[in-house]
Amino acid sequence: ELLKQHHKLVRKHKHTRYHWLPYTDWVVVTTCDPLTWWDTIRGRSKKNVKNSEVSDAEKLEPLRNLLVESGRKGPREIEDLSFADLRTLLLEDNALDVEYVKEVNKAEAEFWKRSEGYRVGFSDEILQFDCGGQQWVLEMAFPVGPISRPSQQDIHVMRKLLKEIEANSIPAPAPIEQRWSSSSKSVLSPASSLDPSDVYSWVGIILYLPLENPALREDVTRLFKKYASLMRNVLTDHKGQEHWAKIELPDSKAEREAMIQRVRSRYPVDEIRQARATLDPKNIL
Repeated sequence: ELLKQHHKLVRKHKHTRYHWLPYTDWVVVTTCDPLTWWDTIRGRSKKNVKNSEVSDAEKLEPLRNLLVESGRKGPREIEDLSFADLRTLLLEDNALDVEYVKEVNKAEAEFWKRSEGYRVGFSDEILQFDCGGQQWVLEMAFPVGPISRPSQQDIHVMRKLLKEIEANSIPAPAPIEQRWSSSSKSVLSPASSLDPSDVYSWVGIILYLPLENPALREDVTRLFKKYASLMRNVLTDHKGQEHWAKIELPDSKAEREAMIQRVRSRYPVDEIRQARATLDPKNIL
């Protein structure tokens, strides 16, 4: 269903965001556009929001049930917890259990199905995502062609990434975020291009860190390095690149060398060094 609507969604809306839920068949689609005069005529305003008719309690029910079944909390202890709080608790002790993470993702999918609707607010409010707790994240950008002739590479990459996650039994929680932007004139941007019609897709993975289990935090950190390596392998074939200032150096020499070559292929490293030598000769910045 998403494949049929994808091009229309990206071209029609000012902001489009997908939240892919690993080990499920669901994608949460969020679009955001400026409020128009016609929207006002049709009654869309902050006082008239057609949100889900399902109550908050019903939306959270799948997550609450799973948490109670785990034995960590009783029903009364979780009555005031938000969606993000519930997910944090669900993954506190079982972040590396693939089968359990699958169940959490299914519960999250059900939450979002019950939350369908629209609302009016500032774009940062509409597009923000409450991660809750602490987490490791990695985002990469890759070109997907001009807006007039989209290549569908963005969807193919996501399907390939999800298949690799399943093939390697990565306990990947939801969501994997995907968004789009126009190109940038800045040579230091992962979305740098001389063609203003070029479009870039940004994909971000996440692993949630346990808050009260130091040993498990270390295990999750080690797993994230493997997860990040898997993502880089998938996106490198599609000219994927991280932001140069957010790169975490891999442990292995081979991966570090591959990263150096990938950065050199994307950014004008020699020119940047020359500019630094002139403008910041003492390497203060």
